[in-house]
Amino acid sequence: MRINEYNTRLSENFTESDSAILIYFVNNLITENIANHNCYTVVLQNKSSDYYSSYYTLENEHSCESDILDPRQLLTKSDIPISVMYLELTEKYLRNDLAILKEHFEIGCDWYLVGVCSPENFIVALKKVMGAGKHRGSIKLLFLVDNKYFNSSRYTTLFHLVSDFWPDTTVLSMENSDLEIRFAAFHYSPYFLVKPRWDGTEFRILKEFAQKFNFTLKLITDDNQWGGIFANNNTGNGVLGIVYEGKAQVGFSALYLWFNEYQYLDYSVSYIRTGITCLVPKAQLVSPWLLPIQPFDEALWAIVVMTLVTSTIALYYVSKITNIFSRNWRRRFRTVDDSVLRVIGMLVLQVPTAKGIRPPPTALRYVITFLEVMFLLVVTSYHSGLASVLTLHRHEAAIETVQDLVDSGLQWGATHDAWIFSILLSPEPRTKTLVERFKVLSEKNLNERTQTRNFAFSLERLQGGYFAIGDYITEESTNHLQLMKEDIYYEYCVYALPKGSPYKQPLDTLILNIQSAGLVLHWEGEVVRNYLPVNVQYRVAQSSATPTESEPIVLELKHIHGAMTILAIGLGSSTLIFILELFWNRKK
Repeated sequence: MRINEYNTRLSENFTESDSAILIYFVNNLITENIANHNCYTVVLQNKSSDYYSSYYTLENEHSCESDILDPRQLLTKSDIPISVMYLELTEKYLRNDLAILKEHFEIGCDWYLVGVCSPENFIVALKKVMGAGKHRGSIKLLFLVDNKYFNSSRYTTLFHLVSDFWPDTTVLSMENSDLEIRFAAFHYSPYFLVKPRWDGTEFRILKEFAQKFNFTLKLITDDNQWGGIFANNNTGNGVLGIVYEGKAQVGFSALYLWFNEYQYLDYSVSYIRTGITCLVPKAQLVSPWLLPIQPFDEALWAIVVMTLVTSTIALYYVSKITNIFSRNWRRRFRTVDDSVLRVIGMLVLQVPTAKGIRPPPTALRYVITFLEVMFLLVVTSYHSGLASVLTLHRHEAAIETVQDLVDSGLQWGATHDAWIFSILLSPEPRTKTLVERFKVLSEKNLNERTQTRNFAFSLERLQGGYFAIGDYITEESTNHLQLMKEDIYYEYCVYALPKGSPYKQPLDTLILNIQSAGLVLHWEGEVVRNYLPVNVQYRVAQSSATPTESEPIVLELKHIHGAMTILAIGLGSSTLIFILELFWNRKK
């Protein structure tokens, strides 16, 4: 049965001889089981308003007050809980009506028996409350109106209005249905691709859903990607806003379990896990200028410096004490600068001359001997490390973990702040730091930054081993970037639906069946291979490997740049000091 034929049959049941008609649209509500439920919310028109006594009269022969049917007459069981509300349903009293309706909506009674003069206005008001309320459920509506003023054209209008918000589940089961489902999405591979044709892992799930229930698909989109929801004025944009405003019945394109948006939408069951990580600047080879300091790390160099200072102090004071008891030592190590130079000399294996230290055995002799042995071991270790770094390539420390990314001070970003929706409320200090450093840039700016070394680019590590990468990351860009080994955080992908959507349960069931069959991972690989640049995927996957040391290489002039620099500094400083001494002595 086609939807137009379904509307016709509804209209055919509407006759002028009927004193009142029963309109039931959602979940096959019928009068026989009206009293077989736990609770009901009864909606009545406020009789005190002028609007109640004059709305939709038929040639002034009937008033709403005389022709409206009280839904409570259908409740034959006296013990059924009833929540009753009186609404004005006019623009003037809209704020008051919404407050009353929200209060009853949060009670959680999903069966509504509506006896008002303007069912259309009630539907619009209920939709606003559902979007802002916390309660979730499948709303069932029963309208009771008089046919003398509620004509067939209004009957059809109300049917379309209700079915637009809550499509009849019986329609979904009809063969050859022409029901059109509007979905909100944007081009984001491999989830959804607009060109060369509609495809993608998430689109294929929705396509299976459409084939199962025989409806057609229509894309609703804008230029705001994920967009956002502006609850203060009940509007929104992007995928989230389109679904929230009711312009689409389902939305997708890598939507996660975001808390803020969950207050206004329903989520399907998740169908895949995704990890959010970054492409960071690739670790470069260590500059040849820094080769002389590479054999030792920072901690070891700090220990060497501390050893030099300690040795200088020990040599100076031991020499000073020794000179008190022996005149032979009065000319040795008597000043601080002499002690410093002697210690540095021993560090480069230049021991003091033997003159004056042979007779008699003193504490100073043992100090010098121990210092010589210690510095011999230090210099030997340095020589071994220097030989290694001169002949094998060394790389800078790679950014592989979240802590590395924080310590690097790099900014990171993408084309939308949806990438940080999941971590906005995180109390973790390093996560807060990353949120502050996140930047939203255009694709053009992001592509330009791939050639620099001051920015990181977010991407998704998919469950099947592939990656969701922005189009601004090209094959050339991957030459300068590498993948972090650790995820910043992980999430689960879902579909967004309006609250109370009848599509949620059948969609959840279909997703679970597709998951159990392993189709999601199969489709992921198929979409990536068919539409995405395979070279980019391969390069990104391989870039996460830690740079390995190369085979031994032939030494070149660049390998001694650092040593020559030290020599130049030494010669230059000594020459300058020598010239200053000459001028100083002339003045004397």
